Amino acid sequence: MMKIEDLKYICTNLGNLSGIPVRLYQNNEQIFYYSLIKLLKDPFELSKEAALKLKDDVCYYQSPYYYYYAVANINDLKIVVGPTRQLPISSLELKSIAFSLGIPLSLSDEFISQMESLVSLPLMSLLQIMCMIYFSITGEKKSLESITIHEEKQNIIRDEMELESTQRTMENLEGYSNGPYNALDIENRLLDMVMRGDVAALNTFFNQAPAVKAGAVAQEHLRQAKNIFIVTATLVSRAAIRGGIDVTASLSLSDQYIKNVS
Repeated sequence: MMKIEDLKYICTNLGNLSGIPVRLYQNNEQIFYYSLIKLLKDPFELSKEAALKLKDDVCYYQSPYYYYYAVANINDLKIVVGPTRQLPISSLELKSIAFSLGIPLSLSDEFISQMESLVSLPLMSLLQIMCMIYFSITGEKKSLESITIHEEKQNIIRDEMELESTQRTMENLEGYSNGPYNALDIENRLLDMVMRGDVAALNTFFNQAPAVKAGAVAQEHLRQAKNIFIVTATLVSRAAIRGGIDVTASLSLSDQYIKNVS
């Protein structure tokens, strides 16, 4: 078995050649990370719990945003390469990822630019790279034909993760009164600023707003973001009406925003 320093060397060169972040885990604890693109936060944090459950020698995990992470399992070690995807991703989806990672709104554009700089690779190319890495470490040859793509297994893992996420959300809701940021309090502050027409306060709020994990209102991340936007647009339009905005104008504007995001 290779020394850890040798594995780090392989991971570093793999990151340089692929243009994709590479991680090395030992007993499910990250011991090394390398990326040409210096990301504000590692998006793998959103998929880590599910991806690290995969046990096949060479396999992959597909995130809800259709990003791929290739995984090589070697005894108690895991090499994880990603994210990458073949098709372009929208700015709206990247903003949703930034929000899920707790990145402040003022830094979201920087994060989006970093993510857009990552190299796009087809899944099969990514798996071929991992087969070659696996062979260089273990001496065991793998081919795409020998790799079982466990779509059903991934779906089961994803369902388990969503259930756990929902349970954690409910637990967080029960303990909101003890936390520094109360979701209801933030909502009330936002709607109060809208009702008063305090644009300056709103700009400051959005530049410094804390990341809040909303309750699960959809299974897919993009649908979750859209649903939350629709609810927010509805609440904001009502607050604007209470502040004196014409009813028809406020509701028409709300309807237009909802149509655009739906």
